[in-house]
Amino acid sequence: MEAARFLSHASFGGNPPEIEALAGDLNFEKWLKAQFSLAPTLVRPLIEEVFRTAKSVRSSENDVSNYNNSDRHFQMAWWQATVTRPDVLSQQMALALSEVLVISCNSSISDHGSVYTSYYDFFVRNGFGNYRDILGEVSSTPQWAFI
Repeated sequence: MEAARFLSHASFGGNPPEIEALAGDLNFEKWLKAQFSLAPTLVRPLIEEVFRTAKSVRSSENDVSNYNNSDRHFQMAWWQATVTRPDVLSQQMALALSEVLVISCNSSISDHGSVYTSYYDFFVRNGFGNYRDILGEVSSTPQWAFI
């Protein structure tokens, strides 16, 4: 029960094998160190794959000359990163930071998924850093003009 509760706070919740592994020794510090040592999963490579696949499927029946990498593709890539990758703590931190330091998809950047990706990947890479540094960096990004 402790392990499941911990994982629901530190990640998006653990699956049964993850909960059982942590419940075996309840060594939360060891789990955190393991998470800190994992390479973060960036959304950029995933969104490029999602976009290529979607464009290919769409091209069989439609003209794709104006088909853009949009927020839909970002959302699909984001789900892949957060649900299927092992670096759950860095993904959870990036989500928390992106919910505090928000950019709007109801703006002129909605058809540019790569804009969201570069902004979100900054949080993935720097989520364990100093908040002041993160805030300073984010406040000078072009994306923040679209809050």
